[in-house]
Amino acid sequence: MADPASTILRKGAVTRQKIVQQALLQFAARGVEAATLKDIANGVGISEPAVYRHFSSKAELIWQIFIDGYCGLAEEIERAAAAQSSLRGKIDSIIAAYCHLHDTNLPLFRFLFLTQHGQLSRMTEDMPSPVDVVLRVIEAGMATGEIPRGNATLVTALLFGLVTQPAVFHIYGRLPLGMNAYMATLSQAAWAVVTG
Repeated sequence: MADPASTILRKGAVTRQKIVQQALLQFAARGVEAATLKDIANGVGISEPAVYRHFSSKAELIWQIFIDGYCGLAEEIERAAAAQSSLRGKIDSIIAAYCHLHDTNLPLFRFLFLTQHGQLSRMTEDMPSPVDVVLRVIEAGMATGEIPRGNATLVTALLFGLVTQPAVFHIYGRLPLGMNAYMATLSQAAWAVVTG
């Protein structure tokens, strides 16, 4: 399974990659607001002005990491779903992709989760979105009769809550294991949600 973080890390020069990696670490450790470009530059071992050769501002850095990670995740879950023929397989694959991102790149997962509300308004319709991917999967399942017809948007929202809330509990220490440990339970719960 491709890692959405690797989509980010393949783009640009080595220094740019290091800036992105260090930014994710700083944002996870200090918070997005508290981490500074100077902190990030120091972590990479470059001067603060060198960061500006790659990103015009902290806001641009945040946006680039968000949009690469968010769109990369959308593309990953779309590939995972497309590889399955049944709706149940598609849902299981989507959940597996989320769990994989959480467990293999927690700084990116946290960043996407914590910054999405400030960044989603900047997205355009041509940018892939995980929400749109899941919504299309649910709509297709309803259209083929694999699941009962209903409010596909509400079902999509329920599925996102079902996956993100356990991840938040893990981030804050309430669930001790990584998300892969709960994948079977999440998949079973998701199927119960979509089948009504």
